[in-house]
Amino acid sequence: MTTATTTMRTTRGDTHHHPRRRRRHRKSHHHHSQDDTTVRGAGQVKRKDVFIAYACASYTIWVLISTVAWISHLGYRVPWLQPLIAAKGYPSNRSCPEGKIWEFFKENVPTALVFVLPHSLLTPKRLRTIFGRHGRLLYNGMAAVTLHMFLLTFKPLKSPVLMELPIKKEIHNFTSISMLLCAAYAFCRAPETYDMLGVNSSLSRGGPRAPANMDAITWMGVCAWRKGGVWGFIAFTGLSILPQTLTLGDVLSRGVAATYLRLRSRSFRRWVGSIPGAHHATWILRATLLTLALFTAWRLGEISGRNACVIESLATSLALILTAAEKERDRRQRLANAKKEFLGVEKQKEVEKTTGSRNSSSSSHHHHHRHHHSGNVGVHHRYSHHIAKRVQQQQQRGERVSEGGAPQAAQRTSKPHAAAPASAASE
Repeated sequence: MTTATTTMRTTRGDTHHHPRRRRRHRKSHHHHSQDDTTVRGAGQVKRKDVFIAYACASYTIWVLISTVAWISHLGYRVPWLQPLIAAKGYPSNRSCPEGKIWEFFKENVPTALVFVLPHSLLTPKRLRTIFGRHGRLLYNGMAAVTLHMFLLTFKPLKSPVLMELPIKKEIHNFTSISMLLCAAYAFCRAPETYDMLGVNSSLSRGGPRAPANMDAITWMGVCAWRKGGVWGFIAFTGLSILPQTLTLGDVLSRGVAATYLRLRSRSFRRWVGSIPGAHHATWILRATLLTLALFTAWRLGEISGRNACVIESLATSLALILTAAEKERDRRQRLANAKKEFLGVEKQKEVEKTTGSRNSSSSSHHHHHRHHHSGNVGVHHRYSHHIAKRVQQQQQRGERVSEGGAPQAAQRTSKPHAAAPASAASE
Protein backbone atom coordinates (compact mmCIF):
# COMPACT_ATOMS: atom_id res chain seq x y z
CA MET A 1 0.00 0.00 0.00
CA THR A 2 2.77 2.35 0.92
CA THR A 3 4.59 1.49 -2.24
CA ALA A 4 1.47 2.10 -4.27
CA THR A 5 0.89 5.43 -2.56
CA THR A 6 4.48 6.48 -3.16
CA THR A 7 4.18 5.43 -6.76
CA MET A 8 0.97 7.39 -7.15
CA ARG A 9 2.57 10.48 -5.56
CA THR A 10 5.55 10.17 -7.78
CA THR A 11 3.37 9.73 -10.80
CA ARG A 12 1.25 12.68 -9.83
CA GLY A 13 4.35 14.73 -9.21
CA ASP A 14 5.73 13.79 -12.58
CA THR A 15 2.49 14.52 -14.32
CA HIS A 16 2.31 17.78 -12.40
CA HIS A 17 5.88 18.95 -13.10
CA HIS A 18 6.54 17.67 -16.60
CA PRO A 19 4.41 20.28 -18.44
CA ARG A 20 6.25 23.12 -16.65
CA ARG A 21 9.59 21.59 -17.49
CA ARG A 22 8.50 21.18 -21.06
CA ARG A 23 7.31 24.78 -21.20
CA ARG A 24 10.60 25.99 -19.72
CA HIS A 25 12.54 23.83 -22.11
CA ARG A 26 10.52 25.15 -25.03
CA LYS A 27 10.98 28.75 -23.89
CA SER A 28 14.72 28.30 -23.38
CA HIS A 29 15.04 26.57 -26.73
CA HIS A 30 13.06 29.34 -28.41
CA HIS A 31 15.19 31.98 -26.64
CA HIS A 32 18.44 30.28 -27.70
CA SER A 33 17.19 29.99 -31.26
CA GLN A 34 16.41 33.73 -31.29
CA ASP A 35 19.89 34.48 -29.91
CA ASP A 36 21.47 32.28 -32.56
CA THR A 37 19.49 34.07 -35.26
CA THR A 38 20.54 37.44 -33.88
CA VAL A 39 24.17 36.37 -33.70
CA ARG A 40 24.04 35.02 -37.23
CA GLY A 41 22.40 38.23 -38.46
CA ALA A 42 24.98 40.35 -36.65
CA GLY A 43 27.71 38.13 -38.05
CA GLN A 44 26.40 38.63 -41.57
CA VAL A 45 26.28 42.42 -41.10
CA LYS A 46 29.70 42.36 -39.49
CA ARG A 47 31.21 40.36 -42.33
CA LYS A 48 29.72 42.81 -44.78
CA ASP A 49 31.07 45.78 -42.85
CA VAL A 50 34.47 44.12 -42.54
CA PHE A 51 34.66 43.54 -46.28
CA ILE A 52 33.68 47.12 -47.11
CA ALA A 53 36.00 48.63 -44.50
CA TYR A 54 39.07 46.65 -45.50
CA ALA A 55 38.36 47.03 -49.21
CA CYS A 56 38.21 50.82 -48.82
CA ALA A 57 41.32 50.84 -46.62
CA SER A 58 43.23 48.62 -49.07
CA TYR A 59 42.34 50.90 -51.96
CA THR A 60 43.48 53.94 -49.95
CA ILE A 61 46.81 52.28 -49.11
CA TRP A 62 47.31 51.25 -52.74
CA VAL A 63 46.70 54.80 -53.99
CA LEU A 64 49.03 56.19 -51.32
CA ILE A 65 51.88 53.83 -52.26
CA SER A 66 51.25 54.52 -55.94
CA THR A 67 51.44 58.26 -55.29
CA VAL A 68 54.88 57.91 -53.71
CA ALA A 69 56.00 55.81 -56.70
CA TRP A 70 54.38 58.31 -59.11
CA ILE A 71 56.28 61.22 -57.54
CA SER A 72 59.61 59.46 -58.10
CA HIS A 73 58.63 58.29 -61.64
CA LEU A 74 59.24 54.71 -60.51
CA GLY A 75 56.94 53.28 -63.17
CA TYR A 76 58.97 54.97 -65.88
CA ARG A 77 62.28 53.79 -64.43
CA VAL A 78 61.05 50.22 -63.77
CA PRO A 79 58.46 49.43 -66.50
CA TRP A 80 57.43 46.03 -65.12
CA LEU A 81 55.88 47.81 -62.11
CA GLN A 82 53.40 49.78 -64.23
CA PRO A 83 50.54 47.21 -64.06
CA LEU A 84 50.88 47.10 -60.27
CA ILE A 85 50.81 50.84 -59.62
CA ALA A 86 48.01 53.36 -60.07
CA ALA A 87 48.39 55.68 -63.10
CA LYS A 88 51.35 53.56 -64.27
CA GLY A 89 53.54 55.01 -61.54
CA TYR A 90 54.61 58.14 -63.41
CA PRO A 91 53.13 61.12 -65.35
CA SER A 92 52.41 59.29 -68.60
CA ASN A 93 50.09 61.74 -70.35
CA ARG A 94 51.00 64.06 -73.20
CA SER A 95 53.42 66.74 -72.11
CA CYS A 96 52.61 70.42 -72.16
CA PRO A 97 54.59 72.62 -74.57
CA GLU A 98 58.15 73.35 -73.50
CA GLY A 99 58.44 76.18 -71.03
CA LYS A 100 54.69 76.95 -71.06
CA ILE A 101 54.14 77.33 -67.34
CA TRP A 102 50.73 78.97 -67.80
CA GLU A 103 49.57 76.06 -69.95
CA PHE A 104 50.86 73.64 -67.35
CA PHE A 105 48.83 75.24 -64.57
CA LYS A 106 45.74 75.66 -66.77
CA GLU A 107 45.69 71.95 -67.54
CA ASN A 108 46.27 70.70 -64.01
CA VAL A 109 44.68 73.21 -61.62
CA PRO A 110 41.03 72.10 -62.25
CA THR A 111 41.78 68.45 -61.50
CA ALA A 112 43.87 69.50 -58.52
CA LEU A 113 40.90 71.45 -57.15
CA VAL A 114 38.73 68.34 -57.53
CA PHE A 115 41.09 66.70 -55.06
CA VAL A 116 41.86 69.66 -52.80
CA LEU A 117 38.37 71.11 -52.23
CA PRO A 118 36.59 67.94 -51.00
CA HIS A 119 39.73 66.96 -49.12
CA SER A 120 39.77 70.31 -47.30
CA LEU A 121 36.06 71.11 -46.94
CA LEU A 122 34.54 67.69 -46.22
CA THR A 123 36.56 66.98 -43.12
CA PRO A 124 36.19 63.74 -41.14
CA LYS A 125 34.35 65.63 -38.41
CA ARG A 126 31.72 66.90 -40.84
CA LEU A 127 31.32 63.53 -42.50
CA ARG A 128 31.00 61.91 -39.08
CA THR A 129 28.03 64.13 -38.30
CA ILE A 130 26.33 62.88 -41.48
CA PHE A 131 27.40 59.24 -41.75
CA GLY A 132 28.20 58.48 -38.12
CA ARG A 133 31.00 56.04 -37.40
CA HIS A 134 31.64 55.51 -41.13
CA GLY A 135 32.62 59.15 -41.69
CA ARG A 136 36.38 58.66 -41.40
CA LEU A 137 36.34 55.67 -43.74
CA LEU A 138 34.33 57.58 -46.35
CA TYR A 139 36.67 60.56 -46.04
CA ASN A 140 39.72 58.42 -46.83
CA GLY A 141 37.91 56.68 -49.68
CA MET A 142 36.84 60.02 -51.17
CA ALA A 143 40.39 61.40 -50.88
CA ALA A 144 41.84 58.27 -52.51
CA VAL A 145 39.39 58.40 -55.45
CA THR A 146 39.98 62.10 -56.17
CA LEU A 147 43.76 61.67 -55.85
CA HIS A 148 43.64 58.71 -58.24
CA MET A 149 41.73 60.85 -60.74
CA PHE A 150 44.34 63.59 -60.43
CA LEU A 151 47.19 61.15 -61.12
CA LEU A 152 45.39 59.78 -64.17
CA THR A 153 44.66 63.18 -65.72
CA PHE A 154 47.88 65.01 -64.81
CA LYS A 155 49.71 66.53 -67.77
CA PRO A 156 53.45 66.94 -67.12
CA LEU A 157 55.91 69.58 -68.22
CA LYS A 158 58.81 67.39 -69.30
CA SER A 159 61.07 70.15 -70.53
CA PRO A 160 63.28 71.85 -69.71
CA VAL A 161 65.27 69.27 -67.72
CA LEU A 162 66.86 70.84 -64.67
CA MET A 163 69.12 68.04 -63.44
CA GLU A 164 70.05 64.37 -63.55
CA LEU A 165 70.76 62.67 -60.25
CA PRO A 166 74.50 61.93 -59.93
CA ILE A 167 73.69 58.34 -58.90
CA LYS A 168 73.60 55.21 -61.00
CA LYS A 169 70.10 54.26 -62.11
CA GLU A 170 70.39 50.74 -60.69
CA ILE A 171 71.32 52.04 -57.25
CA HIS A 172 68.58 54.65 -57.38
CA ASN A 173 65.97 52.09 -58.51
CA PHE A 174 66.98 49.65 -55.79
CA THR A 175 66.84 52.39 -53.17
CA SER A 176 63.42 53.58 -54.34
CA ILE A 177 61.86 50.10 -54.44
CA SER A 178 63.37 48.87 -51.17
CA MET A 179 62.55 52.03 -49.22
CA LEU A 180 59.01 52.13 -50.61
CA LEU A 181 58.43 48.50 -49.60
CA CYS A 182 59.85 49.14 -46.13
CA ALA A 183 57.71 52.24 -45.67
CA ALA A 184 54.60 50.40 -46.90
CA TYR A 185 55.31 47.50 -44.54
CA ALA A 186 55.80 49.83 -41.58
CA PHE A 187 52.64 51.71 -42.55
CA CYS A 188 50.51 48.56 -42.73
CA ARG A 189 51.99 47.04 -39.57
CA ALA A 190 51.35 50.10 -37.39
CA PRO A 191 48.15 49.53 -35.37
CA GLU A 192 47.34 53.26 -35.44
CA THR A 193 47.05 53.08 -39.24
CA TYR A 194 43.66 51.41 -39.11
CA ASP A 195 42.33 54.02 -36.75
CA MET A 196 43.53 56.76 -39.10
CA LEU A 197 41.96 55.00 -42.10
CA GLY A 198 38.63 54.68 -40.28
CA VAL A 199 38.53 50.89 -40.06
CA ASN A 200 38.32 50.75 -36.28
CA SER A 201 35.56 53.33 -36.01
CA SER A 202 33.58 51.78 -38.86
CA LEU A 203 33.71 48.34 -37.22
CA SER A 204 33.32 49.73 -33.68
CA ARG A 205 36.66 48.34 -32.64
CA GLY A 206 39.12 49.54 -30.08
CA GLY A 207 42.85 49.87 -30.44
CA PRO A 208 45.61 52.47 -30.44
CA ARG A 209 44.48 55.86 -31.65
CA ALA A 210 46.30 57.75 -34.38
CA PRO A 211 47.60 61.23 -33.53
CA ALA A 212 45.06 63.99 -33.93
CA ASN A 213 44.75 65.58 -37.39
CA MET A 214 47.18 63.08 -38.89
CA ASP A 215 47.29 62.75 -42.69
CA ALA A 216 48.30 59.60 -44.55
CA ILE A 217 51.49 60.82 -46.25
CA THR A 218 52.86 62.24 -43.00
CA TRP A 219 51.96 59.04 -41.18
CA MET A 220 53.90 57.01 -43.75
CA GLY A 221 56.95 59.15 -43.03
CA VAL A 222 56.42 58.66 -39.29
CA CYS A 223 56.23 54.88 -39.76
CA ALA A 224 59.42 54.94 -41.86
CA TRP A 225 61.06 56.94 -39.10
CA ARG A 226 59.99 54.41 -36.47
CA LYS A 227 61.27 51.39 -38.38
CA GLY A 228 64.37 52.81 -40.05
CA GLY A 229 65.46 55.54 -37.69
CA VAL A 230 67.16 58.71 -38.88
CA TRP A 231 68.99 57.13 -41.81
CA GLY A 232 65.90 55.28 -42.97
CA PHE A 233 63.91 58.48 -42.91
CA ILE A 234 66.61 60.38 -44.80
CA ALA A 235 66.92 57.64 -47.42
CA PHE A 236 63.14 57.50 -47.88
CA THR A 237 62.25 61.19 -48.01
CA GLY A 238 65.56 62.61 -49.18
CA LEU A 239 66.59 60.18 -51.92
CA SER A 240 64.11 57.46 -52.85
CA ILE A 241 61.22 59.77 -53.77
CA LEU A 242 63.37 61.90 -56.09
CA PRO A 243 63.05 61.21 -59.82
CA GLN A 244 66.14 60.33 -61.81
CA THR A 245 65.45 63.22 -64.19
CA LEU A 246 64.10 66.37 -62.57
CA THR A 247 62.13 68.67 -64.87
CA LEU A 248 60.61 72.10 -64.38
CA GLY A 249 57.16 70.54 -64.11
CA ASP A 250 58.39 68.28 -61.31
CA VAL A 251 59.76 71.24 -59.39
CA LEU A 252 56.53 73.24 -59.79
CA SER A 253 54.20 70.39 -58.84
CA ARG A 254 56.34 69.27 -55.91
CA GLY A 255 56.69 72.85 -54.69
CA VAL A 256 52.93 73.46 -54.74
CA ALA A 257 52.22 70.12 -53.05
CA ALA A 258 54.87 70.72 -50.38
CA THR A 259 53.55 74.22 -49.66
CA TYR A 260 49.98 72.93 -49.41
CA LEU A 261 51.10 70.17 -47.06
CA ARG A 262 52.91 72.60 -44.79
CA LEU A 263 50.04 75.08 -44.70
CA ARG A 264 47.21 72.59 -44.27
CA SER A 265 48.67 69.71 -42.27
CA ARG A 266 49.13 70.53 -38.61
CA SER A 267 50.45 67.03 -37.97
CA PHE A 268 53.21 67.51 -40.56
CA ARG A 269 54.37 70.76 -38.97
CA ARG A 270 54.25 69.24 -35.51
CA TRP A 271 56.18 66.16 -36.60
CA VAL A 272 58.81 68.13 -38.55
CA GLY A 273 59.21 70.40 -35.54
CA SER A 274 59.88 67.36 -33.36
CA ILE A 275 62.70 66.05 -35.64
CA PRO A 276 64.47 69.19 -36.87
CA GLY A 277 67.82 67.44 -37.27
CA ALA A 278 66.56 64.73 -39.63
CA HIS A 279 64.41 67.22 -41.54
CA HIS A 280 67.36 69.53 -42.11
CA ALA A 281 69.51 66.55 -43.06
CA THR A 282 67.12 65.73 -45.92
CA TRP A 283 67.42 69.28 -47.19
CA ILE A 284 71.20 69.10 -46.99
CA LEU A 285 71.18 65.80 -48.89
CA ARG A 286 68.98 67.22 -51.64
CA ALA A 287 71.07 70.37 -51.90
CA THR A 288 74.24 68.28 -52.12
CA LEU A 289 72.81 66.08 -54.87
CA LEU A 290 71.61 69.12 -56.80
CA THR A 291 74.96 70.87 -56.49
CA LEU A 292 76.88 67.76 -57.61
CA ALA A 293 74.54 67.26 -60.55
CA LEU A 294 74.84 70.86 -61.70
CA PHE A 295 78.60 70.86 -61.25
CA THR A 296 78.94 67.62 -63.24
CA ALA A 297 76.70 68.95 -66.01
CA TRP A 298 78.71 72.17 -66.15
CA ARG A 299 82.01 70.27 -66.31
CA LEU A 300 80.68 68.11 -69.15
CA GLY A 301 79.42 71.15 -71.03
CA GLU A 302 75.77 70.08 -70.79
CA ILE A 303 74.75 73.28 -69.06
CA SER A 304 76.18 76.75 -68.86
CA GLY A 305 77.43 78.25 -65.65
CA ARG A 306 74.74 80.91 -65.77
CA ASN A 307 71.92 78.37 -66.01
CA ALA A 308 73.49 76.30 -63.23
CA CYS A 309 73.53 79.33 -60.96
CA VAL A 310 69.92 80.13 -61.87
CA ILE A 311 68.80 76.58 -61.04
CA GLU A 312 70.71 76.63 -57.77
CA SER A 313 69.18 79.95 -56.79
CA LEU A 314 65.68 78.71 -57.69
CA ALA A 315 66.18 75.60 -55.56
CA THR A 316 67.38 77.74 -52.67
CA SER A 317 64.36 80.01 -53.10
CA LEU A 318 62.05 76.99 -53.03
CA ALA A 319 63.65 75.73 -49.83
CA LEU A 320 63.29 79.17 -48.25
CA ILE A 321 59.65 79.39 -49.36
CA LEU A 322 58.84 76.01 -47.82
CA THR A 323 60.64 76.92 -44.62
CA ALA A 324 58.80 80.24 -44.56
CA ALA A 325 55.52 78.36 -45.07
CA GLU A 326 56.26 76.31 -41.99
CA LYS A 327 57.28 79.37 -39.99
CA GLU A 328 54.39 81.45 -41.32
CA ARG A 329 51.88 78.86 -40.27
CA ASP A 330 53.54 78.61 -36.90
CA ARG A 331 53.53 82.39 -36.61
CA ARG A 332 49.85 82.54 -37.50
CA GLN A 333 49.18 79.83 -34.95
CA ARG A 334 51.08 81.76 -32.31
CA LEU A 335 49.18 84.92 -33.21
CA ALA A 336 45.91 83.04 -32.98
CA ASN A 337 46.90 81.66 -29.60
CA ALA A 338 48.01 85.11 -28.49
CA LYS A 339 44.71 86.54 -29.69
CA LYS A 340 42.80 83.87 -27.81
CA GLU A 341 44.91 84.56 -24.75
CA PHE A 342 44.38 88.31 -25.16
CA LEU A 343 40.65 87.82 -25.58
CA GLY A 344 40.71 85.56 -22.58
CA VAL A 345 42.51 88.22 -20.55
CA GLU A 346 40.10 90.88 -21.78
CA LYS A 347 37.20 88.63 -20.93
CA GLN A 348 38.70 88.04 -17.52
CA LYS A 349 39.13 91.79 -17.09
CA GLU A 350 35.54 92.34 -18.15
CA VAL A 351 34.37 89.70 -15.71
CA GLU A 352 36.51 91.22 -12.97
CA LYS A 353 35.18 94.67 -13.87
CA THR A 354 31.61 93.44 -13.75
CA THR A 355 32.28 91.64 -10.50
CA GLY A 356 34.03 94.72 -9.15
CA SER A 357 31.10 96.95 -10.08
CA ARG A 358 28.74 94.53 -8.40
CA ASN A 359 30.96 94.42 -5.35
CA SER A 360 31.28 98.21 -5.34
CA SER A 361 27.53 98.63 -5.64
CA SER A 362 26.97 96.14 -2.86
CA SER A 363 29.70 97.77 -0.77
CA SER A 364 28.27 101.22 -1.45
CA HIS A 365 24.85 99.96 -0.44
CA HIS A 366 26.37 98.43 2.64
CA HIS A 367 28.31 101.64 3.28
CA HIS A 368 25.13 103.65 2.80
CA HIS A 369 23.39 101.34 5.18
CA ARG A 370 26.22 101.72 7.63
CA HIS A 371 26.20 105.48 7.08
CA HIS A 372 22.46 105.57 7.56
CA HIS A 373 22.81 103.43 10.62
CA SER A 374 25.65 105.55 11.93
CA GLY A 375 23.62 108.66 11.12
CA ASN A 376 20.73 107.31 13.07
CA VAL A 377 23.07 106.50 15.90
CA GLY A 378 24.40 110.05 15.76
CA VAL A 379 20.88 111.46 15.76
CA HIS A 380 19.95 109.29 18.69
CA HIS A 381 23.13 110.33 20.43
CA ARG A 382 22.51 114.01 19.77
CA TYR A 383 18.88 113.65 20.78
CA SER A 384 19.76 111.88 24.00
CA HIS A 385 22.41 114.50 24.68
CA HIS A 386 19.82 117.21 24.09
CA ILE A 387 17.39 115.50 26.41
CA ALA A 388 20.05 115.12 29.05
CA LYS A 389 20.93 118.77 28.67
CA ARG A 390 17.29 119.78 29.01
CA VAL A 391 16.92 117.56 32.03
CA GLN A 392 19.99 119.15 33.54
CA GLN A 393 18.60 122.61 32.82
CA GLN A 394 15.29 121.67 34.36
CA GLN A 395 17.08 120.34 37.40
CA GLN A 396 19.04 123.59 37.71
CA ARG A 397 15.82 125.58 37.34
CA GLY A 398 14.21 123.39 39.92
CA GLU A 399 17.03 123.98 42.35
CA ARG A 400 16.76 127.75 41.86
CA VAL A 401 13.03 127.65 42.33
CA SER A 402 13.41 125.55 45.45
CA GLU A 403 15.96 128.01 46.93
CA GLY A 404 13.88 131.12 46.19
CA GLY A 405 10.52 129.74 47.31
CA ALA A 406 11.64 128.14 50.61
CA PRO A 407 9.99 130.80 52.97
CA GLN A 408 6.76 130.66 51.05
CA ALA A 409 6.84 126.94 51.25
CA ALA A 410 7.51 127.16 54.97
CA GLN A 411 4.60 129.54 55.41
CA ARG A 412 2.35 127.30 53.38
CA THR A 413 3.34 124.35 55.48
CA SER A 414 2.91 126.29 58.77
CA LYS A 415 -0.65 127.36 58.05
CA PRO A 416 -2.02 123.89 57.80
CA HIS A 417 -0.26 122.92 61.02
CA ALA A 418 -1.93 125.85 62.88
CA ALA A 419 -5.31 125.21 61.42
CA ALA A 420 -5.24 121.69 62.57
CA PRO A 421 -5.29 122.51 66.41
CA ALA A 422 -7.98 125.16 65.85
CA SER A 423 -10.18 122.73 64.18
CA ALA A 424 -9.50 120.20 66.84
CA ALA A 425 -10.41 122.78 69.61
CA SER A 426 -13.58 123.73 67.91
CA GLU A 427 -14.48 120.13 67.68
